[in-house]
Amino acid sequence: MATTMVIISPNTLLVRKQAEQMNTTNGNEHQINMVSTVSHNQPSQLPPSNLPSRDLLDRGEDFKAICIPLYNALTTNDFKVAKVIIDKRPELVQFSITESCETVLHIAVVLRKSCMFVQYLMSLMTKDDLELSNGNGETSLCVVATTENVEIAKILVEKNDGLMDIPNSQGKVPLQVAALHGRHDMVVYLYSISQKMTSQFWTHQNRSWVFEECVSYSLFDVALRMVTDLPELATNGSVLRLLAQKPYYFNRLQFGRLFRVKNLLKGAMAFRFDYHWKGDDVIQLLGIILTEVMKLPKAEIDNLIRGPPDETTTTNEDAKYSSRLLFLAAEKGNTRFIVEVIRQYPHLALEVNDDNQSIFHVAISRRYKDIYKLLHEKDHIRNSIVTLEDKNGNNMLHLVGESARPKGLGMISSLQLDTEYTWFKTVQHTLIAHKQDDSGFAPAKFHRMKQTWWLSKRKLPSTFPMGGFPNKEVKRMLPDYIKVKKNIAGVTASDKFFKKLDDIYFKERELMKQMATQLMVVEALIATISFAALFTFPGGYDQKTGTPILLGEPISKLFLIFDSLSFLSSTTSIVTVLYTIFMDDFASSRSISSVQVSFCLKLALFSLITIIVSFLINIFILCQNIHKNSVSWLPIFTIFPAEMPLVLLGLL
Repeated sequence: MATTMVIISPNTLLVRKQAEQMNTTNGNEHQINMVSTVSHNQPSQLPPSNLPSRDLLDRGEDFKAICIPLYNALTTNDFKVAKVIIDKRPELVQFSITESCETVLHIAVVLRKSCMFVQYLMSLMTKDDLELSNGNGETSLCVVATTENVEIAKILVEKNDGLMDIPNSQGKVPLQVAALHGRHDMVVYLYSISQKMTSQFWTHQNRSWVFEECVSYSLFDVALRMVTDLPELATNGSVLRLLAQKPYYFNRLQFGRLFRVKNLLKGAMAFRFDYHWKGDDVIQLLGIILTEVMKLPKAEIDNLIRGPPDETTTTNEDAKYSSRLLFLAAEKGNTRFIVEVIRQYPHLALEVNDDNQSIFHVAISRRYKDIYKLLHEKDHIRNSIVTLEDKNGNNMLHLVGESARPKGLGMISSLQLDTEYTWFKTVQHTLIAHKQDDSGFAPAKFHRMKQTWWLSKRKLPSTFPMGGFPNKEVKRMLPDYIKVKKNIAGVTASDKFFKKLDDIYFKERELMKQMATQLMVVEALIATISFAALFTFPGGYDQKTGTPILLGEPISKLFLIFDSLSFLSSTTSIVTVLYTIFMDDFASSRSISSVQVSFCLKLALFSLITIIVSFLINIFILCQNIHKNSVSWLPIFTIFPAEMPLVLLGLL
């Protein structure tokens, strides 16, 4: 009996006996030839992987009679039929049953509810059989590593723990495969049995790669465990840049209460309560990384924080660094990350990018107010930043106007006007406060202005105001250097700001008019219904006196109150809309603001709620005066559906 040496990995040699042709006693049974996959003519050539035998695939009769029924049984989770087929030929576990050189085990490990079937296969397979790979060079453990089926992975490892160090055709072991696919539970298990990635296969580069993938997929608890076991992983600059671009987990405590409750319920429905844990783990992870980075020489720290140069640059003199650590965080609005880094390295707050802009300039242009507020905490930082100009001569106020654009606020562009101008005033206030001693300007006066320029009752020019500040009082308060400061293009900050909002303003006027007109139609309909209901009293009227018959009932007074409130609120909303629409045609200084639209919407909702309550009271009065036994179901089938609009309004 001949033997063949098959190399299955750089670290493992398998001696497999080549079986002779087997003749079965039953003529109806098929013959199976155990054919070696390694050529004897090229003993020195390394095969790409330890492939199983293709004997069944090469014989058309066996493929149809064995492979196809077995494959169909596996993919339909019919493990009883699959077990019957394998019981007749236990050696099938060593053969490929698909063109991708997949064995029965390769297919079974990725199926749901296949744990018992995999245990059955383990009773038929040897350790060497588990090391067979498919066409992609993947062992069964590499295949199951792409899923979250940890139970099957445990079964495979208990049978052959050497699978942990057998790489696929890309040179990745199961732990790397699990990290590449972001499988949290699988990574936790495989790392726990990997001896802290200290076997012969592992190098510092491989460990850093797994650590980086865990951070990339937000597996912070695993990454925290890795960096605790292997502190040298903390010096991976790519990990810091990944953390800088994950503001969700750093800023989670700043989210609204409703948002946090929503995420908690989402986690409860998925039976995974990791929202709180990830936020805590990422802070601890960043703290450990920064502590280890501080132990490096200053030159290495500077290179790590600056990041690699862009690929488009050719020489060191022209090198540009667009992946600077703090600027990546500023572009994503990662306030907590910036605070933690500046706490360790205060001088980085004064760092500028290739455009000579600080992180606060970037935050201003992207509307991240929390980062901008850091300027108010330390005077020495603010005094150095507010006077900084980029290479185009733009200061902070120029950047506000440069980035003014309608984005993310839907159809109500008046909200964009309110937001942009408020942001412009906020940045302007910082610059003014910096020069307060020289100009005599009192910032408190600036906050006492209660109306924005487009709500001012002064008559505006025929076009949108270009240049200067719209209010004379504000002009008088501002220092001269802010009012006349120009960039290289010769444009002041206010010129640039109002020019950007020119189109938004006129579009806003037309859009608000259309919305107000539609809102007025809705309010008129509600007013008509409430008015008609007010004079169609339930129970009818006395033909002699003309008074409602059920007027003496206490609940009838509630009907009158709610119906009157509905009518009055709807008519008030109509009057407000009419005033804002028609007065705007005669006074160009007025336009429909978001405050007015919001007020009208609230009145519309209030009138709608009161008319629904009036309807419910009316139904109750009618049912109260009818025989209870005959129509006991009527209030239930009318009142509960009528409450659905109220529930929907509450959810909105």
